Order: sequence, then structure tokens, then C-alpha cells
Amino acid sequence: LDTELNVVTSSCSSPVYQETRAIVSGMWVCGAESTDVVDLTDVSTISSSDTAIVTVSDNIVSGVDVGSCTLSIPTGSSVSMSVTSASVSATSMFAAVINYISIERSFSASSVDYIGSTQLRAEAGQSLTAEGDVAHVFSYVVFSDDSVMHVSDDTVLSSFDTDYVQPVSGDAQAVELVEGALSIQSQFLVEAWWTLCGEPVIVGRPWLNISMPGVSSVEVSSDVDSIVPLGDSLSFQPVNYADLATLEVVLYFDDGSSRDMSLDGRTVFACDEADVILSSNTVSTTTTSNAVLQVVVSFGEMTPLQGTINIAVDAMESLTLTSQAIPECSATACSGKTTISQYWSSSGSYYQQLELSAVATSVLGSEFSFSLNNKVDVTISDRDVVNIANGDSSSCVSSSSSSSCTITDGALATNSLIGIGAGSTEVSVVWNDEVAFLDILVSDSQITVTSLSISAISKSSGEFYLKGEELTEEALELTMSFSDGTKLSNIVAGEEENDMLPPFSSFLSFSSSDTSAVDVGSDGVMVLNGNSFGYTAADIAAVSKEDAGVLDTISVFGNLAPECNDVDIGNAKGGPFSFDVSSSDDSFSVDIWINTCTAALTGFQIQIYFDATVVEAVNGGATASDDWPYTITYTYGSPSSMVQLISSVPASTEKGTLLLTTLKFIRLGDGETTFSGSIVEALGTNGVVIASDTSVVAGFGGVAFGLRARRLLGHVARANRPGSLQERQPRGLACSDVSCGCGGKLLRGDINGDCKFTIGDLDFLKRYYTNPTDDGLTWYDSTYQLAEMDPDLNDLIDGIDILFILYALAKKYRFLSAAESTSYTDSSCSLVLNVTLIDDTGAYVTDASTTTVTADVAGLVDFDTSQLTFDTNGLNHVFDLALVDRSFVLVLPQISADSDVEVAFMVATYEDSGESDAQRKFPWWGSDYGDYDADFDFAPFYSVSVPSTCPFGSTTSTTSVLTTTTTTTTMTTTMTTTTTTTTTTTTSTTSSTTMVPTTTVETATTTLSTTSSKTTTMLTIPWFAVSSGTGVFGSQTTVFNPSTSSFVSTVDLSSINQRQKFSYDFSVEGLYTQGESNLKTTSNNKHSTVWLVVMTTT
Repeated sequence: LDTELNVVTSSCSSPVYQETRAIVSGMWVCGAESTDVVDLTDVSTISSSDTAIVTVSDNIVSGVDVGSCTLSIPTGSSVSMSVTSASVSATSMFAAVINYISIERSFSASSVDYIGSTQLRAEAGQSLTAEGDVAHVFSYVVFSDDSVMHVSDDTVLSSFDTDYVQPVSGDAQAVELVEGALSIQSQFLVEAWWTLCGEPVIVGRPWLNISMPGVSSVEVSSDVDSIVPLGDSLSFQPVNYADLATLEVVLYFDDGSSRDMSLDGRTVFACDEADVILSSNTVSTTTTSNAVLQVVVSFGEMTPLQGTINIAVDAMESLTLTSQAIPECSATACSGKTTISQYWSSSGSYYQQLELSAVATSVLGSEFSFSLNNKVDVTISDRDVVNIANGDSSSCVSSSSSSSCTITDGALATNSLIGIGAGSTEVSVVWNDEVAFLDILVSDSQITVTSLSISAISKSSGEFYLKGEELTEEALELTMSFSDGTKLSNIVAGEEENDMLPPFSSFLSFSSSDTSAVDVGSDGVMVLNGNSFGYTAADIAAVSKEDAGVLDTISVFGNLAPECNDVDIGNAKGGPFSFDVSSSDDSFSVDIWINTCTAALTGFQIQIYFDATVVEAVNGGATASDDWPYTITYTYGSPSSMVQLISSVPASTEKGTLLLTTLKFIRLGDGETTFSGSIVEALGTNGVVIASDTSVVAGFGGVAFGLRARRLLGHVARANRPGSLQERQPRGLACSDVSCGCGGKLLRGDINGDCKFTIGDLDFLKRYYTNPTDDGLTWYDSTYQLAEMDPDLNDLIDGIDILFILYALAKKYRFLSAAESTSYTDSSCSLVLNVTLIDDTGAYVTDASTTTVTADVAGLVDFDTSQLTFDTNGLNHVFDLALVDRSFVLVLPQISADSDVEVAFMVATYEDSGESDAQRKFPWWGSDYGDYDADFDFAPFYSVSVPSTCPFGSTTSTTSVLTTTTTTTTMTTTMTTTTTTTTTTTTSTTSSTTMVPTTTVETATTTLSTTSSKTTTMLTIPWFAVSSGTGVFGSQTTVFNPSTSSFVSTVDLSSINQRQKFSYDFSVEGLYTQGESNLKTTSNNKHSTVWLVVMTTT
């Protein structure tokens, strides 16, 4: 930094002071460590204490007026500056020409530590090696005080030696190598003048090193290999043979670079042949002789190298007229055909056709075939023999009453000639004074079909199929050979007239082996009527009417595509139900599709039906699809002949034909099954119903496994195929929503109030849960609808309710009828629990094989265990409830408790197979028993008060006597057969205990002391044996208590660890093991009763 700036001697009217460049240097310090001193100018802000003395722009410090000031940076570092009136003069000037800068670094950026230093090396230079290279001049002035100042902005370039360099427009400090510049090293090619106030002060002459590479080779090429003379017939349309060649010239240099010299002024073209025209880089000729033109290319003083190229001269020699049988024909007999015959036909007369074209041949042997367009005049000598095939003879105009005509509008460029009647005619053409002739014969002799084949239609994995909506049509394509050797290829049925051919129906007949799937008309057009059954395709046959031995057959599967808002089942291509069954495990896949057309799909509830004795749906075997990237809830085994698919995504925008999922099935054996389905409901945006209560159409079909007999779906009357679902509510009712009570058919879960329980209710709940003020929600009865949003009855609308509704729709959860369910202590100190459940259809649950209820009871101190089986859950007792009529019932006799008894109960559902899973289990409201322990804590649904007068063994309990009025008993076992009448005493008239398999059934009609009547079924077992635990029981015993109708054995457990878990197996002699009990001993009870229940009351 020059801290003293002086006045520069100049002719300016005001003082011009020197400038200097400020540099900020420093180091980074971290504790005791520091870096080397580095340049910090670019990250520093330099300011002047007095801008009237010195100004700072970027890091350039300029004097303004005489005086002193301080330069400083924000860290506090500063330097004093002074501007004086002392004069300094420019003593020399240095100018450098630069067009590249290279930077070298000796480090990797990723290896620099937090503290340390490194160095960069920059090199500036010039490389002027090609015409058009540009470089910039950088200028510096040295003053009499030995200071140096950068003056490029005030430098003017002049005195260019234009043999080498020239100025660059718009860039005052740049020079450019001129075209044709040679290599040179000199400082006299340009001058750099430093000027002040418009006057030159001092000049610098930069050194230039121009190093032009030498020319290494020349390449000359042409856009054509040959030309014809100007005006030659071949140069006219439609041949358009080139009569002008355009040359391209490229120079290659020693440094690997190249330059296009085609239009360069230094390029010279020459040819010694006469009648050659050279214009710029083009070549043409007027000679008609067979010649080769050699063009020599040179470059004057630029290089002594030359290039040459040879161009052949061609010319018109002859014109011929050719014919070809059409439509498209590749047979040998079709080419050059001049005889037109008549097709055999059962009705009408149809002649063959010819396509004419002209062929121009050149002197060098090239042939150019072209159509007879409007550049060609065509004359037909007898238009009663042949004429234009399009049926419009207006183009064939006769100049007199003769039968000849001349075509000048190019009609034969797009049309053929067709036979009109027997005879011969001459066709002549004139093109650019060139003439050609062709003789044509028309014969009445008929040609017949000798072979035919049906061309491939849509095909997948070797299977032909017709895909589309019902009544979709697809024309057959036929290829036929005829007795004259000609051939018609890929003729589309129904388009014969367009091709001026006889209709297929006039010489062919068509048939289908399965018209219920794919039919075919007499015109050869197939019609899709339905899905093909299994692996049986429809055989479509085409037969010659003239010779029945000429035929072809193709097997075609019918494959219905879903119309808008329909569901498709099975393969999208090939046979819809020709499943690929695995040889290893008999499994196969079934795709499920839906077509929503333009509507977005936001939810669906679809049921797929099949014969469960033939195929089995594999629970958990479904494969997701990218078309529907959302969760689908599957229901298997309810019943086993159905799989239900449920999904609800209100924000979905998926639309069109979507693959929803792929189900996995297993073939169980030989047999046949239909596949069908029902769209319970499908929803669009904002819950709009796009399909409801409809059976699938495209997805209806079936398959037979291992059966030789062929079955067709066609025998199923179309009217009897699945149409509409069994109605979920009576039709014709004036009331169609919950505001008027749905005609007395209110359904649990009907959240959207439409008198149905469907996926629409789940959609409504989700949208309400997300936005309770959603304007798209319709409220018929808000009180009712909000109540149905809380199916778990805990007065909260939350994610559990959403899950409950989903699983209820999936037939996995049951609704609780709270009004019909009770828990109380009766006057005989019995705890009574009644649980009434309702399924997704609104029906009471009456099947104990698919639904069970288990009670988890807390707070019991004691109860009569003589007739009950139970498990323990900590201090709680767990009981299974028995299904009586339409309620699940538990009666605990003679209970005692220190406080209220709390009851939670768990509802589990099962597939037909007896399988269950976590999605099929729900605790009201919570239990940590068994499988529920992982997700729930004990949370009672009922809290029951127990009178203090109810200790265990209370003598105040009421006893009812069953008096048998009519008894008919037949008991049959493997040991004895007998008849008996029994009077039984019981402590409850409303309960039912756990059932065991029946070996003997006694039915009695009884009258209670309370005057009520009921039917009692009593199960008796004649022999009880202990098959294990003999260390406790001394021997096998039969202990039957007629008062309780149970087998009881009491044992002293004092010799057993009272905290040890033990078990006994019970068996009926001669039968299989009936059950097992697992009982825990307690510290305050030295005895345990091992029992088996034998009576139920219904």
C-alpha cells in the first residue's frame, strides 16, 4: 500500500491524484494456536475517515484532495494516508496480453484442518493458436516515485497490425486474431496508450506470441455422389434426381483442431471438364455424356495442400410401366401381373385389381419407381375393360365417343385399376416427353381360395383374446391365397368394400364354438358377449364356401373389461379365468380391478364370491398394487366362500382402471367354481356414491379344475346372472334416511344416515374426525349420527371408533346392544351378565361358533364354583359366556365381594374354520387377559353393586324347584342303554353353563315354581375317568352329584405346593378327550374342585 498519493503530471485542468490498492492481511487465532498471515481483503470492509481526502471503492484507494486521513477495518486496525500536491510523472508503462489464468493448489479442500495454512499458485498467460482467438490487454504505469498503478480502464488500444490482430467490437481492451494470421512473436502488433483527460500520457507495447498450428490434411465431401445435367428428365418431379452438388471442405490442423473452409474466401474450386459450372461451393453441368467430374480444392498462400473429389454425371435412359396385384400381395405371381381374373363368389361379380407405377432407368443403371401423379398423363384404350377402382370414372374422361380416356389429375396415384369386363386394353403414360406402354387382359375365368389363415389379434402368453366391454366388436384379419398364385394379406373383415374386394360373406362362412363368450357374424366380425369359462376358449373358424376343406381356426378367449364403476376379477389379458396354477402348492393369483373412469376413488367395499369346496382364499396372501397404494382390510372366512375388500382414503385422487389387489387362492381339488362379486359401495370425492348394491359384470365367470367336460357360462341365463345385491333396506319406502327412522329399519353404524351400513359410514366418520365443520357432510339427524360415531360407547369419538367401524364392516367386530345388555346381582346373590350383540347386517348374533364372549371380573371374594369353569387373571376371574337365544349369558351363583364387582368383557369373532386374529378381538372396555395384555389394561364396562347380605354359602338364597310334568329320556352310551326320569334342583333359572360334547341327550318340558316354562336339555356322561394326575387321585372314580348334574371330585392338596400350577385331563370312556382344566391353588384354600359341566338350559 502506497500511503502517500501525489499529483500526476498531466494536461488536465484539475489535479489527478494517484491510486493504490489496499490489502488486508491477518491470521485466525484459536487459543494458543494461530494460522499464518493470509490475505483477508475479500472478507474485509475498508473505510476512509475523510472521503473528501481519500475514497475507497472495493479495495482501490483514490486521492481526492490534499490532506490526511485514516483507513480502517471494523476490527480496529488502521493505516494513515496522505494526499500531497507534489507532482510525479509517468516514467514507463507495462502492458500484458492475457487470455487464460490457471490456478494450482497443493491440498485437498476436504483435508484442511480447522487451523492451518496452505498456498495457491495462479498463473496468467496467453495462448493464441487459432483464428478468432481473443485476449485482453492489462496495463500498468510506473511513476517517478517508483509507485505502480493499474490503468487498464483508461488505456486505449491502437496501431493494430491487421495482418495478425484486430479490435473486438464492444470490448476496448481486447484483441482478436484475424483470419489468415500467421505465427509471429512481436511487441509491435498493437499499442496501448494511457490517456488522461483525452490526452495520451505514455504508451506500452505488449508482447504477443502467436503460434498458429500447421495444416495437416484436407477433406472434401459432397452431398450427392452423382448429378444429372441441368434440364434432364430425371431432375423433374417426382424423381427429383439432383442436378447440383454441394461441397463441404474441412481443414485439419496439427493441434487436432479443424475449420470449415467451404465458404471461406481463400478456398478455390477448379475443374478441367467442359460444361461444368462452379458457383461458390456448388457444382453443376450441362453435358449429357457419361462423365466423371473431378473438382480440385486449393487455399492460396494459406497452405500448399489441396483436396479433390469425383462426381459422376448420370442421365435419363428409358421409361417403363409396371403393374402389381393389390391389395398388398407379396407372392411372386402378384408382381408384373397383367391378367385380371374374376373372384369366385356366391353372389355378385368381383374382379382383381392392379396398381400401376412408372419406372425411370438412368444411364448408370439406377431405377426410380414413382406413382402416376398429376405430372404423368395416363391413357386407357378401352375403359369398358378396366377403369379406376374407386368407382368414380370422372377422372377417366374421353375426348370423343370412343371408349378410351386420358387421366391427367393423378387419380391413379392413389387408386388402382379394376377389371370391368372381359377383353384387352392398352395403358400408356407420358412423362416429360418420355413414353411407356402396358397391355392388360381381363378374363372371366374365376379364381378360388386355396388357403387361408386368421391373423393374430390381441395375444398374451400364447392366448388370443377379445377384450372390451360387453358387445365390443373386433374384426378378423384374414390372409388368403388364390388359385392363380396371388395372395391377399391382412384383409380386415368389414372393410372389403373399401378395398373393392368381394365381401367375406360371399365366399367364406364363420362360426364360433362358444357364442356366449365370443360370437362371430357372417361378415367375419367378432362380438364379445361374456367371459370365457376357465381354460376353454371359443374356437372361431373361417371356411371357404367353395371348398369346405379350406379353413382356419383360432381359439379366442372372451375377456370383459369393466365399464364405468364396475369391478373385474381375474386376468386382464388372455383368458380371464385361465389361471396359472403352481405345480408346487396348487396356488394361483386372482387380480381385482375397478374402473372409475374420470371419478376419483376414495373408498370401496367389495365382496368376491367363489365355491369354498373347490378353492380356498389364502388369508394373508394378497399382494398390494401400485395403482392403489393404500391399506386394504381383507375379510376371510366370514363366510369361507367370500373375501371382502374394504379401503377408505377420503383424500385419494386415484382414478381410471385400477388394479386394487391380487388375491391368492389354493386349488383344493377337481371341480368347478364360479367367481362373482358385489360392489357393496364405492365412493368418490366428498363421499359421493359412484356405485352401490350392484353385482360385478366384467368379473363374473368361472373355472374348472381337472374336469374333462367342458362347461360354458352361456348356459347361465343372462337374466339370472348376478344383478343386484340382496337389498339392505326395503325398497319403495317413503323414508330413506334416519330423520324418519328408515321405516323402522335403523342400523347400527349408520353414521351418514342413509339407512345402510357401508363404507360410506366410515368415510363420513373419517371426514368428520378430520374436519367437524366439513360442508360436504349431510346431517339428517345429528343426534343419531353422532351417537353412531361412538360404537365403543365411551362418549368419545376417536381413532378407536374409526377402527371399530372399519372392523365391523369387515365382519370382525360386533356392535353391542347396550339397551339389551345388563349386569346385575339378583336376589339369590347371583351375578348375572347378559351381552347382546348385533352384526354388520343389523341381525342379532346367534351363532356361538363364530362369536364368543368372555368376561373378566374383578372384585369377587368368593362364589359357588361347583358348576362353573373359569380361569384367573391376577386377582380377576375369567369366564366364558354361554349363548342363550340371542344373548350371551353368565350367572355366578352365591357371590360375595368387599365392594362393587367390575366387569369387562371381550368379544372375539372367528372364521368358518375357527381361526381368529387380533383384528377379530375387542374388549369392552379393556382387559389385560391373555392376548389382550399387549394392548390393553383392565377397564370395566360394568360396575355392579353387591349387597352386603351376599356372603359365600348364604342360606338366604332362593331355591327354585323344577317339577317335571313330562319326561321322555333316551340315554345311549358305549356301555349301557337305559331310560330314566329325573327331578333336578338348581340355584338359577336364567343361566346356562359351559357345554361339552353331547353323549346322551335328555329333553324335558318343565314347569318352574314361578309358573314360567322352558325347555331344558341335560347332557349326561355315564363314566368319568382320570387319565393323568394320579399322584393326586388315588384311583379312578365316578362321582356324580344328581343335585347339580355334575361330576365332582374333591382332593386334599396339602401335599402339593400351593402356588404350583397343575392340570388334569378329563375323558369319557370310549370317546376322545373332551377337555382340560388348568387351575391354580390359592393360599387360603386347601381344596380344589375338579369338575365337568353336564347341563345347559335354553
